[in-house]
Amino acid sequence: PFGLDYQEMVDWHNGTGNHGRGAALNNSYGATYWAWMKDYDPVNGEYVWSPPSVWMGEKYVEVDNRFGPWYAPAGDTRGKLLGVNQIEASPSKPQRDYLYGDLNAVNPIVKFATKGIEIYGQKTLLRQNSVLNRVNVRRMVIYAKKLIRNAMQGLIFEQNTPDTWARATNFINSILEPIRQRNGL
Repeated sequence: PFGLDYQEMVDWHNGTGNHGRGAALNNSYGATYWAWMKDYDPVNGEYVWSPPSVWMGEKYVEVDNRFGPWYAPAGDTRGKLLGVNQIEASPSKPQRDYLYGDLNAVNPIVKFATKGIEIYGQKTLLRQNSVLNRVNVRRMVIYAKKLIRNAMQGLIFEQNTPDTWARATNFINSILEPIRQRNGL
């Protein structure tokens, strides 16, 4: 939601407070980013506020194309948001620690004086310590599962024999090895 401060954002994320949510967000297939950003709308000739999701879709595609889905869409190398004119709020270090600490999983977007505007977190909404509480790990698993599922289509209804298992192993290894070589595993 637009207009929340960092404490209200954590409350919204946790399903507490008066922000229209009744339950905590808890899922490794989603991520929350804060704060909103302002960009120029050439159609209407004005600056408009947009939610972080507008920018994150573009950032995920950029990271996928340049590095791979197993790289974090955050930090100095892959988290810079070019074209953003202003952010709603830039959390301080203690505020970032609160947004991102413990089981809170609000990924802060920060305006640094020397580095510009950056995504400075990459947690999923999963509320437990697990490898799947990181965006890059979840996205790598989704990517690999999709490729493996497609490769295995040719083995549906085949006999459960050593030959079938060898073919499946070869398919899977041919998918996972390039991911490993590009630092995904």
